[in-house]
Amino acid sequence: MLLYRLQLYILNKLKFKRTNLQFLFLVAIIALISFKIDAQITYKYLIKFTDKNNSGYTVSNPDAFLSQRAINRRISQNIKINETDLPVNKNYIANIKNYDVNVLYPLKWLNAVVIETSDNTVISEIAGLSFVDNIELLSVSQQLKTLNNKFNLEQEQSLLTSAPVNGYGYSYNQINLHNGDWLHNEGFLGDGIQIAVIDAGFYNADIIPAFDSLWINNRILGYKDFVNPVSDIFNTHSHGTNVLSIIGANVPNEYLGTAPRANFWLLRTEDASSEFRIEEANWIAAAEFADSTGVDVINTSLGYSVFDDSSQDYDYEDMTGDSTYISRAAEIAASKGMLLVISAGNEGNDPWKYITAPADANNILTIGAINTGGEIASFSSIGPSYDGRIKPDIVSVGWSTALVSTSGEFVYGNGTSFSAPMMTGLVSCLWQAFPEMKNSQIIDAVRYSSDRYNNPDYLYGYGIPDFKIAYEYLQNLSLPSETFSAYLKYTNWGNFVEVTLTDLETPSIKFDVYDINGRLKHTEEITSVTNILQYKLDFLENYPLGIYFVKIQQSENSKIVKVIR
Repeated sequence: MLLYRLQLYILNKLKFKRTNLQFLFLVAIIALISFKIDAQITYKYLIKFTDKNNSGYTVSNPDAFLSQRAINRRISQNIKINETDLPVNKNYIANIKNYDVNVLYPLKWLNAVVIETSDNTVISEIAGLSFVDNIELLSVSQQLKTLNNKFNLEQEQSLLTSAPVNGYGYSYNQINLHNGDWLHNEGFLGDGIQIAVIDAGFYNADIIPAFDSLWINNRILGYKDFVNPVSDIFNTHSHGTNVLSIIGANVPNEYLGTAPRANFWLLRTEDASSEFRIEEANWIAAAEFADSTGVDVINTSLGYSVFDDSSQDYDYEDMTGDSTYISRAAEIAASKGMLLVISAGNEGNDPWKYITAPADANNILTIGAINTGGEIASFSSIGPSYDGRIKPDIVSVGWSTALVSTSGEFVYGNGTSFSAPMMTGLVSCLWQAFPEMKNSQIIDAVRYSSDRYNNPDYLYGYGIPDFKIAYEYLQNLSLPSETFSAYLKYTNWGNFVEVTLTDLETPSIKFDVYDINGRLKHTEEITSVTNILQYKLDFLENYPLGIYFVKIQQSENSKIVKVIR
């Protein structure tokens, strides 16, 4: 059908009298195009392996496959290096290459490789190899494609009003909504934090003046294309450029991003002209790359639910955090100590309406869209996850978001693709302020600071974050504990805390309970008849959901522990 349409196009559009010679020339062109189309139909497969035996790598020698920065991230968060960190067995890959296939990249988190071939008959032979677990078709290429309109909500509109002269310009309202300017004024603008922007392309990001400070100060650490390794990543899609601008653009008095002093990796995984599961595999490869180089925060303004091949479509029942490859990989990425900020999706007005993968993943921040007035955008995908978890986690400005276009102009755009980078930059600044914290603690702080924390829903999640409150939360969390001579063990069960104290020097123990703002909420003092005390603090069931700090005092000694209600 594609060839037939192309033939008609050529015959109807060529504007010359068709002599015999010209006609033969035209037939030759059509034949050549026909051959070209047939020759370029390729198949991409995910080949999963049974094990990583005899791979030549060990968890005791991580320098062979992880950067020192990636290793340090694990050490600082007490994360053990495990088998998922080990590269795929290179001997298995070498065996696969013996067939008529091109190995695109390995995926160590899935223990797999992604291959491309124009001869899919070899797949049955590969499936018979002893070390191959299973094989899944990811995509079939098509020479002529209809432009996918997945970003259709994110159309740019020229700004009509002048920018306020306050250092922020057009971005002031969307940053001020979250008290992000307060965080910036405290000196936290993302310095030292590495952010990976995983997207569809970064058209003109290398020449737009708004990014000059990133290039001049070597804050663009590198870029990589997982769709087409030989393409020019700055001559592809515009979407990633818009996303990057929200985080990293810096034009004094006209526009300031949410983390203008962060460092960036620009990674392309999305082929905006089509939608197949190969893009999930591309994303996993990019996330693994980001992990290995030492990235702290990943921004993903992409989501998957419906594909060009309907047999690959997901159902809402798949949004459990562990059903899709990309969501499983997102959870693995989080387990490596990275903080993932992911768009909820733009499906709110569509029959699907729910969040898309990987927004359903656990241990990440999923971002819905509002305007600067706090009103939810109708297109913002809703929750919960299919297994009932609160999604989205929080919301940010993704409706009339000020950003920079590929021509360098300041424009508005709509989409949760833009609410995610709003949060990516601000959580990066927050983490800069508390580098000793784990990714989960940063997430806890952002959720806690949000205006619906005590009454979350499936539109706003926990609500609109306030980064001054998040900062104070982490400041309280990092209060140094005084010396404590007794051995303390405590277990937080939700409605109560069970405390075990041994080797008590004095029988009298005092418990003071404070809320997140440092207000004393409860005091009690008990006396132990032995040098071992087991006691249940069950008063918490009378308090609202939230974070509390229990100060346990024994004589002149004390210790502060965090309790989550």
